[in-house]
Amino acid sequence: MAEGVCAGCGEEKFLKAKGYCRSCYQQWKRTGSVERQRMPRGMCTVTGCEHKAHGRGMCHMHLRRLRVSGSLDDPRADNYQLGSNNTVYQIWLGYRKPGAPPLYPAWAENVLAFEEGVGKKPSDKHRLYRIDKSKPMEPGNFEWRQKIDVRRHNDETTGEYNYRYRQERRRAEGTSMWNSDLMRKYGITKDRHREMGAAQNHLCAISGQPEERVKNNLPLYLALDHEDRPDGSKLVRQLIRGACNTAIGLMDHDPFMLAKAILYLAKHDPDGNGQARVNEAIGYLQKYKVAELDKDGILPQS
Repeated sequence: MAEGVCAGCGEEKFLKAKGYCRSCYQQWKRTGSVERQRMPRGMCTVTGCEHKAHGRGMCHMHLRRLRVSGSLDDPRADNYQLGSNNTVYQIWLGYRKPGAPPLYPAWAENVLAFEEGVGKKPSDKHRLYRIDKSKPMEPGNFEWRQKIDVRRHNDETTGEYNYRYRQERRRAEGTSMWNSDLMRKYGITKDRHREMGAAQNHLCAISGQPEERVKNNLPLYLALDHEDRPDGSKLVRQLIRGACNTAIGLMDHDPFMLAKAILYLAKHDPDGNGQARVNEAIGYLQKYKVAELDKDGILPQS
């Protein structure tokens, strides 16, 4: 073949015939013209499919399915044991990836055990969250939340966006910041907090007095007395004044340390009545049996 400038594409190539290169000559033989036109591709003719047609009026997926199985139906559609057909399969895979939050061991074995524990996904807009992020995804520590569509503005910071998202989520779910904080920190709801306050007549479980702290000219709620356990959980006890809560916290919640504090105060009593005050305290402690005290009420005040 002679080399020259193709009359079709204008490029210097080996000429096949009639002054055309090989590709332009084949194009001329097929269509009678060297002008190349991209044929418009239609949509897949299978009902419900929105992909472009690849061949025989079908998309690549349906064409391949027809060639392999002889049918356009999905052979996996009725197989619920297949992981990819499970509504929580992708969530389960995400918890099995390296660096993912810990997962309850029984749920990590297979997706069906995971689904039995958390239930089926309520809708495509729901997401699965841990209530306490310091604990694994386990029974009692998960909840389904509906995804809130909040678009981030170009001029707002991450903190501003997160604050706006939390506000929108609370409005959508009918929850408050206080309720969210109680659940996250102590594992109780605001309704349970109010029940505890009503059982104590909104008085401190130790002193029998109302809360004295004020913020923005409004009285604060009684403090939720709790103790951190070695396993990371929290022992929620009762509602007490902020002053009482600080005092027993600084004493490490240790009754013996509090008893030594009583003796210390008696030793430095300015009126010389230290021993009498100690005897009064001992008499008060011996008067009541711990097992007979109301665990939800306030202590006897005399």
